[in-house]
Amino acid sequence: MARLIKKEKQKELTLREFYEKRNKILIWNKLGGLGDVISQRMIFEDLKKTIPEADFIFACPEAYIDAAKDHPDLKDVISSKDVQVEDYLVHYNTCVTVTHNYESNNAPCEENRADIWAKFCGVKLKNHNMKFNLDEKLREQCKKKITKENKKTIIFAPKSAMITKSLLQHQIDAIVECTKEYNLVAIHSREIPELKKHNIEIINTSVKEWMCYIDAADYVISVDSAAFHMAGGLGKDVLGIFTWADGYACGKYYPNAKYIQLHRKDGNWDCGPCFNYENCKKSNDRLKPCLTEITKEMIENGVKRLLKNSSNLEKN
Repeated sequence: MARLIKKEKQKELTLREFYEKRNKILIWNKLGGLGDVISQRMIFEDLKKTIPEADFIFACPEAYIDAAKDHPDLKDVISSKDVQVEDYLVHYNTCVTVTHNYESNNAPCEENRADIWAKFCGVKLKNHNMKFNLDEKLREQCKKKITKENKKTIIFAPKSAMITKSLLQHQIDAIVECTKEYNLVAIHSREIPELKKHNIEIINTSVKEWMCYIDAADYVISVDSAAFHMAGGLGKDVLGIFTWADGYACGKYYPNAKYIQLHRKDGNWDCGPCFNYENCKKSNDRLKPCLTEITKEMIENGVKRLLKNSSNLEKN
């Protein structure tokens, strides 16, 4: 026999409760990684300009709060686990599933994630600024730690949380060989076994210092990860190495970004980037041809483009 479930009547707001909540808007990144938190900084300026009197609160995983809390258009940044949605009249859940579903359903997708998030909130972006306000003293401390023998410093991020984006041993070897005249420093939260034989320094640090290390570097070489977005948002000379996600879309608003990717628009690839790595038609294992077929020659040419045509040449 079916059991009737009585639906609770929604509590009506008092005038005082409405007054306290009426201008609070929550942007809630419940599941996204550090790269998504960094990229979402691009939406806050236009949100604030749309409703200047509103207080925008951003919620993200607690480990990444420092990656957003310096943004001048946010009233507060809180841990996503502490969110009480009843405290807000309006909230938008901009977790990674929003963009993942959109990119998969619209593949090949050439839209930047910031534009997708903004569209989800009903806003069209005009500015795409990340508005970093880093601690200059901490930045100088980080610069001193990575400065060596008057060589220019390259921050290297060869690994992602996803194996389908992380470089393989021979690809890492190629980058180390191409940059031997530079000071190559890796930043990662875990040990990188592929770098052991090269005696490359690996820094595991806080998010706040991580941001300053990237800002202090001369160049950044990164797979599709947070380091690419941080460097791009800062206007750094960055080389992004991409697989199934479209690097040109991801870095659309990064003026000094260059790319290594097997891409249909270059005429040398017919299936990607597809945004659908889980159902790859060319491979049934965890590694995909869009990663494994990135050659040593592609890497060498990409690094040359980064170092030869960089904005660093104009600064020196």
